[in-house]
Amino acid sequence: MTPTKNPVVTLVLPAELLKQIEDFRFTYRFQNRSQAVIWLLKAALEAGLKPDRRGE
Repeated sequence: MTPTKNPVVTLVLPAELLKQIEDFRFTYRFQNRSQAVIWLLKAALEAGLKPDRRGE
């Protein structure tokens, strides 16, 4: 594993969500899962998406 100066975040994901992320990753040809997840997180934050009251 390549050392990084960035913080490492570990997530536990439901299998179906991981499959959706992997499908997204391969469709848009991200080099790795981390790049795809970072892109998705930034897109959601930039779009101003907000969870409902339950945090979902």
